[in-house]
Amino acid sequence: MMRLFAIFVALFCLLYSCSARSKQMEFEFVASAPEFEAATSEYRSIWASQGDRIVEALGRYSGVQIPDRRVRIIVFEGTSNSGRSGGPLRLRASYFEPVKRATLSHELLHRYLDEVPDLGVCYPEIHDIMAVILFELWSELWGA
Repeated sequence: MMRLFAIFVALFCLLYSCSARSKQMEFEFVASAPEFEAATSEYRSIWASQGDRIVEALGRYSGVQIPDRRVRIIVFEGTSNSGRSGGPLRLRASYFEPVKRATLSHELLHRYLDEVPDLGVCYPEIHDIMAVILFELWSELWGA
């Protein structure tokens, strides 16, 4: 039953359309240590070249906009996480560039989905919902 609910919510998100522009969002990329400065620069470069496309697609596929207009991103060596709304995103430094793109969009999608009313009731299944959205998003942005 929960899986069916997760699929329903994912389809709702795919059908409901809205958009946000990354130019309206301010990302502050911070290396947690000097050895992560190159990785931080690579994340900055991804955002500069593809941020508009990522944010537009996330808004369209999730059906919501995140309230955060300023997002702090800490690049470190550990498990990436969204930090939930208001907190800093944390992104793993050692990923290859394509995985950095995927991780950035994955963690941002968590924040978008935090804004879907009543979605918290199925939070254990959130990655089932995200898989549907991210497949479409990644296929559109970088090919299947």
